[in-house]
Amino acid sequence: MTRRAEMEAFVLEYLKSNCETSCVDQAFHESFYNNFGGTKTGKNWGADPVRKAMTILAAIHSAGILKRYTVSLGSNWQPGFPHSVYSYSLPKSKGGIV
Repeated sequence: MTRRAEMEAFVLEYLKSNCETSCVDQAFHESFYNNFGGTKTGKNWGADPVRKAMTILAAIHSAGILKRYTVSLGSNWQPGFPHSVYSYSLPKSKGGIV
């Protein structure tokens, strides 16, 4: 299995257990970083997203495997973060709950 395939498998397994993930999911990004390394982007709160993880999520979405939707940070918004983020999940047909 290639390194990219390992990362994709990790993401899919994470989503089967945790329903969804985004750039503010600290547990996802820490676990991804511990398994695959990468460059973290420091933020004021929440996760320090791993650029490689976000690239893999976007690629799996582009392949039609993941659902992606926008989630507003609403009153939780802090300087240094956008007002909304993409959240990713598996559709029910692929083993997701959402």
